[in-house]
Amino acid sequence: MIDWRIAASDAGRRSTVRGPFALGGVPLALAAEQAEEHAATFLGLPLWLWSLVNLVLFLGVMLYFVARPRAAMFRKRQLEVEEQLEQAKALRAEAARLEAQVHERMVRLDQEIVEIRARGLAEGEAETADVARELLAGEINEEDRRRLLEESIARLAEKKHAEDAGS
Repeated sequence: MIDWRIAASDAGRRSTVRGPFALGGVPLALAAEQAEEHAATFLGLPLWLWSLVNLVLFLGVMLYFVARPRAAMFRKRQLEVEEQLEQAKALRAEAARLEAQVHERMVRLDQEIVEIRARGLAEGEAETADVARELLAGEINEEDRRRLLEESIARLAEKKHAEDAGS
């Protein structure tokens, strides 16, 4: 059996440790001092230095496995956003160009409508004048009126058809 007691020899001598941790008769105060020194170091280096090394290693691993891939992900996303922005600018410029073309076409169509109406009115007045001259030139019977009306309608239809084919 192991004796764990601390034995005191003479009154003037220091206490010594006996048992499995006894250092061969090393005084108790010296053993306590060595225990404190041993507790404050690991492999001969202070514990605060080991804590610092541990922190640096942890941050290095986090940087390698988390920060680098995340930075790459953010860079890729930034490039995608920039590309989409350039595409949006190009589409906006194209839309502005098309809007200008449509506006120009609308102006031209409005002008064409005004010209066609003026031409139609002039042709209608000319036809009316022709019919009136024929009526005044001589007496027209019912058959002549129908014929003149049909001819006028046919001429107007031909002009309209020619205008539609020309547009």
